[in-house]
Amino acid sequence: MTSNRPYLIRAIYEWVVDNDLTPMLVVRNGGTELGTALEDDQLTVYNISPRAVRDLVIDEESIRFHARFQGVSKHMVLDVEKVARIFCKENNEGLVFPWDNGESSSSSDEDPTPPKGPPHLKVVK
Repeated sequence: MTSNRPYLIRAIYEWVVDNDLTPMLVVRNGGTELGTALEDDQLTVYNISPRAVRDLVIDEESIRFHARFQGVSKHMVLDVEKVARIFCKENNEGLVFPWDNGESSSSSDEDPTPPKGPPHLKVVK
């Protein structure tokens, strides 16, 4: 069965735009055309409103658009499976997607081993 993620991203995008608000996309590991090396756990936030991007295409595998970064036009290609969240900038409503770390899932009925050690959280003010 195909992933429902691209369908949900398109639906939330249309809902936000139809209400004249700003759709924002949070992506793990950024895009393929930014030219920066990002660590696995870094997040990049994109404004994907019709005023901010051109030629937006959301298909089953990628999100593609043209945008300007520091005055330079870039063609962005984002992996749909790396989208962590799509939301409305004005009221923060939207969807958060579970993170798939790329490990294959076990076919056994065993419970996964809980992570060891303290959680890696920090307070953001």
